[in-house]
Amino acid sequence: MRVVSLIASSTETIYALGYGDCLVGRSHECDFPDEVLNVPVCTAAKFDLVGSSREIDQRVRATLSTQGSVYRTDTQLLEALEPDLIVTQDQCEICAVVLRDVEEATNRFSYGQPEIVSLAPGDLESVLSGIIEIAKGLGDPERGERLVDGMRARP
Repeated sequence: MRVVSLIASSTETIYALGYGDCLVGRSHECDFPDEVLNVPVCTAAKFDLVGSSREIDQRVRATLSTQGSVYRTDTQLLEALEPDLIVTQDQCEICAVVLRDVEEATNRFSYGQPEIVSLAPGDLESVLSGIIEIAKGLGDPERGERLVDGMRARP
């Protein structure tokens, strides 16, 4: 299994599920656990991240209005990694690469279509459901259920 995670939380989930060794690509924001720093980066912001919060906010707004997305996906690298599974999100255009961009990139893959798991966490239950969805994408739904059950059992 070859996995690309385009959200920091899903990268952590993949490691928590015991599939960190399957990770072949990540977003520029994925930095935990430390082992992930050796995994190729498939995304970048389309603007300079240096400056005050106001300056960055202005760049984000300008980029969204002119380019529709604030992140660039290295589609050549993404295809070269030949992922079986890509984890992304479809909730926030500012937080991470969005589903639409991933679908556009993968539609042109010459080797075929990877499975895409797109998360939309809005509350704790949807976060826990996302863990199970990632586990299903990894072909190990039982491990996802066990992880979620363990989280629910915590005091």
